[in-house]
Amino acid sequence: MTTVNGKLILEEHNKLDKITQKVDNLNQSWQKLEVQLTLLSQEQKTEYLKQINFVKIDLKRLENLYQKLLIVMVVSTVGLVSVYVWLGFNYPSAHQQTQEQVLPQQ
Repeated sequence: MTTVNGKLILEEHNKLDKITQKVDNLNQSWQKLEVQLTLLSQEQKTEYLKQINFVKIDLKRLENLYQKLLIVMVVSTVGLVSVYVWLGFNYPSAHQQTQEQVLPQQ
């Protein structure tokens, strides 16, 4: 290839066709890459949305488990306090028993 006054002069017309084909191939490759990039971005978005949905489902399960655990803790606490109070009324404490034993001897 030679240039005259800064212009490219091709010696053969065939070389111009080859260059045109290469440019067309590059354009097609560029377009394919753009399409692949777009599809990849969409796949990443759908994957991201799936992961968010899984996290939401797991969070709901944890909330349900927390509520059940809280209910069990409240019920067991109330039950233990009830048993403690019931035992306190039915069985006098050792201090009360010793005072009762000491009082009649006086």
